[in-house]
Amino acid sequence: MTFDGLTYAVYLDGVEVHSAMGEGRQFPNLPGVPLTIGDLEVDPEDPNRLVAPFRGTVDEVWIATDEFIPELDAFRADNYFGDAVSSGKREKRAEDELVLALGRPGNGAAVEAGEVEVFGSVSKRAELAATIDGETVFSQRVDAGTFTVQVPVMKTGAEIEVVFTATSTAEGGPVSEPVTLTLDVTDTIAPAVPITSAEKPANAPLELQVTPRTELPERVRAQFYANESVALGAGNVVVRTGSTEDRVPDALTPTSGTVTTETSPTTVGEDRNPYQIYRIALTEEQAAENEWHFSWRGTADARTVSAWVWNTETAKWALKEANADPEGRTVNLDVRATDADRAVDGSRTLTVLIWRGLTEEPWAQGSTSTGASRRPTTTTGPSTTWATPSSTRRPPRGR
Repeated sequence: MTFDGLTYAVYLDGVEVHSAMGEGRQFPNLPGVPLTIGDLEVDPEDPNRLVAPFRGTVDEVWIATDEFIPELDAFRADNYFGDAVSSGKREKRAEDELVLALGRPGNGAAVEAGEVEVFGSVSKRAELAATIDGETVFSQRVDAGTFTVQVPVMKTGAEIEVVFTATSTAEGGPVSEPVTLTLDVTDTIAPAVPITSAEKPANAPLELQVTPRTELPERVRAQFYANESVALGAGNVVVRTGSTEDRVPDALTPTSGTVTTETSPTTVGEDRNPYQIYRIALTEEQAAENEWHFSWRGTADARTVSAWVWNTETAKWALKEANADPEGRTVNLDVRATDADRAVDGSRTLTVLIWRGLTEEPWAQGSTSTGASRRPTTTTGPSTTWATPSSTRRPPRGR
């Protein structure tokens, strides 16, 4: 129905079906006077009683300054109704109700698992919640009127029911009737590979950790594989021990020190830096791998103990790991050598150095230090052991 100041006109689906003169029947523009649609007025004694009610159903109300265009209304009637638009619950003005309505997506819509954009409206400010199989997957406060929210829907299936409810934010306020949205959910996009880590602190169990790279409540499965461990003993390792006054191990070679029959020796250096060299013989299958993993556990007073791998191509040591404990307790070194380290020589031997001393010179090479006295590196011999070392066939992998 339209009124241009002279004539009232009634349109049905964009087609004029009635008109009448209405000149002089304008209402004054008074503040505080409620707008009533569907009746001339409301009985002040009984807000639920209509004085001259409109007989029929009001599907939609527009209040705008734009000119009414019959052709546009006809287009809307032909395209915007039926499956696209449904009628909400009829409200009574005097009732303190909270009405929740959903607009899109419609029931049966095909969506990808993840965040689904849901559009709807509430008649009062409320806490909007969504559940799937009784489990709350979404909760957010929305203002009265329309809302657009992102709801995580991770469960897949042809008829996944997402149940929405709205609870008034006012104390003791009303709760809406539940509204069910049925979706066809598929999952065709794989989640991001999670971040995995494995740490073995000294004197502590192995710690495995998985960190999903997503903000969605998505279930991610990670599998850890334990590699075959090979114990080192007299049959596959030669241990050499010694000590030196050098601050760094640059002058040492795989044949430095003297051979010991112990695979877990204790090496002492009086005013010297003690070291241990492990010459590990690999099988043909082990030597063909592209990565080798070893662990060392021992004590070294409060000074730094480090692990190095001999590069057979450059004939130099490559620092792999360093650790220290101010209290002189047990430390654990995790040594990982790869093809890039050129760690395996022609006789399938890999050499690991355990060094108790500096890992680099404290001043630039070629310079001199004046007025500085060199402190003894140790006054009591550190107890160092090779604890459950292993040569692995392949690095751990996680998915």
